[in-house]
Amino acid sequence: LLGQNVNSYCDADANATIVDGQQYLASGFVNVVKRKNSGIRFAELLQRLSSINSNVRIRFTSPHPKDFPDEVLFQMNYYFFFEFYNQAQSGSNEVLRRMHRGYTVEAYMNLVEKIRDKIPGVTLTSDFISGFCGETDEDHEQSVQLIKNVQYSYCYTFVYSMRERTKAHRRYCDDVPMDVKKARSQQLQSEFRKGALALNKTFIGKTLTVLVEKESKRSSGFWMGRSDGNLKIIFPKGSVNCFDSSSSSSVHRRNSKIGDFVAVDITDASSEVLKGFATRIATSQPVSHCVHRPSLQLLVMDYYCGRLHVPLKIFSLAILLLATVIFVIIRDGRELFFAEPKLTFVENGGEPRQLEKLILLFISVGQPELRFTTGRQNCGLDYDCIASNDKRLFPLSSAVIFELRDVRLSSIFLPKRDDQMFIFYSREAPPQLFAPTLGVGNFFDHSVTYLPISWLHCPYGMVKKKKKKKKKKGNSGEESIATSLVQPNRTRLAFWIASKCSSHSGREWLVHRLAQYVPIDTYGACGTLPLARAAFDHDRQRSLAKLYKFRIVFENTVCRNYMTERFFEALIDGSVPVVLRRADYESIAPEHSFIAADDFRSAKQLADYLNYLDKNSEQYAKYFHWTRLYSVELVRSCVCKLCLAIKEKSGTRTRDFNNTNNNFYQWWNEENDCQYDFASRFV
Repeated sequence: LLGQNVNSYCDADANATIVDGQQYLASGFVNVVKRKNSGIRFAELLQRLSSINSNVRIRFTSPHPKDFPDEVLFQMNYYFFFEFYNQAQSGSNEVLRRMHRGYTVEAYMNLVEKIRDKIPGVTLTSDFISGFCGETDEDHEQSVQLIKNVQYSYCYTFVYSMRERTKAHRRYCDDVPMDVKKARSQQLQSEFRKGALALNKTFIGKTLTVLVEKESKRSSGFWMGRSDGNLKIIFPKGSVNCFDSSSSSSVHRRNSKIGDFVAVDITDASSEVLKGFATRIATSQPVSHCVHRPSLQLLVMDYYCGRLHVPLKIFSLAILLLATVIFVIIRDGRELFFAEPKLTFVENGGEPRQLEKLILLFISVGQPELRFTTGRQNCGLDYDCIASNDKRLFPLSSAVIFELRDVRLSSIFLPKRDDQMFIFYSREAPPQLFAPTLGVGNFFDHSVTYLPISWLHCPYGMVKKKKKKKKKKGNSGEESIATSLVQPNRTRLAFWIASKCSSHSGREWLVHRLAQYVPIDTYGACGTLPLARAAFDHDRQRSLAKLYKFRIVFENTVCRNYMTERFFEALIDGSVPVVLRRADYESIAPEHSFIAADDFRSAKQLADYLNYLDKNSEQYAKYFHWTRLYSVELVRSCVCKLCLAIKEKSGTRTRDFNNTNNNFYQWWNEENDCQYDFASRFV
């Protein structure tokens, strides 16, 4: 399987089409080619290939690192091999950006750790390019360090050569001398061999499964083959024990031949090859699964190694599937199905009282704004509105609120009453949520999201028009705002707070490029300036905002109408917010209250404009004229609105998803219209 073709494995069947294949990339990676709809997923292809012939070894060669999402890792772990060809190209983020690779070194290392965690004993190979346009000595040393950290089993190094009609040819200059390129390539090779030698020595004394490929060219009388991890292994020819599960005589001796799966005891190792002696042959089933999967249960091992007859295989898999379903239902629903509901409720530390009716039941308490005891607090409602995460109260609830991550196998079998509502709740965009498709299409009745067309609109903030006040004579509103808001203590230009260093929008790349032209202080997990996790509160951010004229509030995902709380906080705290896409804000935000990156052709133009406003207080002050007419409020919770809406909607079962199929999953993805890697156009 060639990585160059991974996006071409598409099923033309309309039923198999995926709305957007971008969501099936590895975490932290973006697509560097034109976005397109995908057919059957690559992981599905791998699963189907595994059922064709268990005697075939399948390798996935020359992929892009983005092609290793969790579902692909799962298939490779259980059906395939122990080698991953994981291209790095460079260990420098700056070089990777110029190469337009679509990932950072940090994202690459996270993927390496995930692969090794999910597939113990895996070997990694890669390739590096030395002397790419503008590569400095520091960039090269970062590549050397990456090779040290990963410890590849094999590594290809190439000297960069400019090719016409490429982006590099149009944008950059091949400015690294050839002798420097070659010296750097040799150093990368030398560092790789050190790590490969140390890695290969760990196999001495172990037994590896080898697929015999050909006679060794350098060692007469030896076979050359490769292990599951694609390690090159040589061993002497000769007769060895043969275990043939298709034969009535289970053991006999014969000479090994090309195409055999042979168990080889490793006795010696170099940086390029392992040496050993063959101990047995398996003619009808590879021994790799038996040798390398000691942690699997005996029944599963017997299935993979061919020791079960076909009817028994089917029966054993059916038993495993049934046991899994029973376990999931018991795990997720034991409180729901096997506990007696309790109606006693204590309000504000008072005496216990009986509930007349339970209005709300929250299955999830993952969101902080949902953690409350009574819906009547500060709501001014004259009826009981109780919220709880006690699943035993399910039979008594009028509404059940879910996030997508809460919908499990057991949820589909919940005994829903005719007058009971299942409500979807989310203040995050689709790419930030795991979105299961099984049973979700008609699972929900209503939605509570940031989308204005939702049954209940619940944004992170609101803009309200102020009541008109009489103007004082002899005082211009514009002049008073200009003098009051451009305060002397706002001496710094811009800052950015981020808890995630990789995003679907690619915002980190735009911030990195902007920082080359204007000073940007970065706080949180992605920056050099400390900001305690506990201090991700509004008091700390407000004190920071008073020091800066601009706040970078680039969204981690660019979706229709998706605005984070950071945008509204910037408006309240007196910093001008800088966003990615104007269209998502125009319908809600006051006019001339923010700066949009897509108003500019490049990061350089945006940076020049920020510098211009920094030096021109009168023009900068115009971004606050809206404060004469509007005020901004943060929406911490939609509890009161939700209580009232459920009260009014109680007993009805009409759905609010605006498409002909009345399908939630289709509605959720179509209405958001998310764009991936949006920020790359400015870099």
